[in-house]
Amino acid sequence: MGSCQNNNVSELQDRLIGGLIGLARAADGSAEIPPSADFCILESLAVLCSAEPNDGYLMELIQRVAEEKRKLSPDCFVCGSPCGRTNDYDMKKFWNVEEGSSSLKTMLLYSIQCMAVYALRAAKIGFTDSEMNSFFYKALFSIGMDDWGTEKILTLLKEAEKINVICRTLWKKASTEFC
Repeated sequence: MGSCQNNNVSELQDRLIGGLIGLARAADGSAEIPPSADFCILESLAVLCSAEPNDGYLMELIQRVAEEKRKLSPDCFVCGSPCGRTNDYDMKKFWNVEEGSSSLKTMLLYSIQCMAVYALRAAKIGFTDSEMNSFFYKALFSIGMDDWGTEKILTLLKEAEKINVICRTLWKKASTEFC
């Protein structure tokens, strides 16, 4: 694969992550989040964990994330005075923050991508968990918070350990019930 293709994939991955953060923002305070949004987040995060994501598939996921965001906040797309609350996050900000916070946020992002692989496998056959799904939204939301310092991110990383157990338990349960 040429460097132009690598750059394109990298840009698409950043767009997808930025869109997921926008979706998490749109879900913040929402009374009911559709299961399709939960699944979209899991699928998107899991594909980001794959070795070589496909450009076309990344574009498809970017569109699906945008559709889920519209479902959650339809008024934001016709608002005459947009506040920017549900906008996609500019990942350039993510890569250009202070070193300590950036490293921890990168660790959190990588953690939720890995956890999503297990959660997605379980969700595909009907096994989900509301606490786990809520954590994915919370983690994405926090990654997009420019003013979140080291302590808040460390707290989320500790919570991620607990959620990782839930993801793996769901996957094991799903695997044993359908094998």
